Amino acid sequence: LFFWQGKDLLLAIAEDFPKHAVGTILVGIGYCFPAILYELERPALLLKAAIHFFVGTITFFFVSTYLAWIPLQSSRHIIGELFISCATFAAIWSGFYLLRRREAKQINNRLQELEKQTESKR
Repeated sequence: LFFWQGKDLLLAIAEDFPKHAVGTILVGIGYCFPAILYELERPALLLKAAIHFFVGTITFFFVSTYLAWIPLQSSRHIIGELFISCATFAAIWSGFYLLRRREAKQINNRLQELEKQTESKR
């Protein structure tokens, strides 16, 4: 945002800090709350990720539009912000997915080791 709107944007945010802080919290809730879906067995993982992404991104765009974080005069800015949102979500989601996948693999390996130890004691 700073690159597009310059120092004036930062001054406006500083002057109205509480409103922008609440907006940031709302965006955080918009992205965090749908993560509850991952605790359910259904729907499929891809659908869960899509719902998670769309709820968070829609929340972000409503808040950012209301607080004028994105200049709506140019479709270039809107598309740029959408791209940044998609890339950020994809990077964070992929990081958590790979971390959980690695943890599951470690747990499975440990369970196999324990199973072998139990079988050898019989």
